[in-house]
Amino acid sequence: MSAHDQLDVVLGDRWFHAIRFDDRRTTAGRFPRSRPANYTLFGTLEYLRHIDVTGLDCVDLGTMDGLIAFTLNDLGAGSVVATDMAPRRTFEAGRAFLGHDIDYRHPVTIDSLAHRALGRGQVAPLAQLLDLPLDLSLPALVGADAQGPCGAVRVGSALSRADQLGAPSVPAVAWTTTAHGPLITPGVPQLRDRVPS
Repeated sequence: MSAHDQLDVVLGDRWFHAIRFDDRRTTAGRFPRSRPANYTLFGTLEYLRHIDVTGLDCVDLGTMDGLIAFTLNDLGAGSVVATDMAPRRTFEAGRAFLGHDIDYRHPVTIDSLAHRALGRGQVAPLAQLLDLPLDLSLPALVGADAQGPCGAVRVGSALSRADQLGAPSVPAVAWTTTAHGPLITPGVPQLRDRVPS
């Protein structure tokens, strides 16, 4: 089956993200028509427009249908790892249609991802803000210099819906030490200030 046929088969499935693949192939996403498509990702998508991911190794935590992973690939990331708790044929069909070389890992845990990624000294997954589960955190992206397992971690992008849940403010950057080394989390208020309202 061709990649076009594979995508056509799943277009009628329930998609989490609204994605326009071409003039004929668009998915509806999870929101009703009364709400903008993918509106919970506006901040992340806008922030990605203002940073350079060219050549960086990137991680999309909880990719669902792959909107952020596909965007990172299109923006020239050196590599993209997309993770989820279970395989989704919508992601697989979209990746095949777009011809993206994205490492799709499912199921995945933070520990297994951190062990494999940080061991290479190239990729660092982002720590959770306020211990929120993955489905309450937007995808995270960081790059690390190759100075050993954790290198000098440079923040790429991260947003969280913690502010929508009435959570207290978090500092501009928070460090968490784990068995795999430090993980970095930029604060929601600081990132919000960089995105136009």
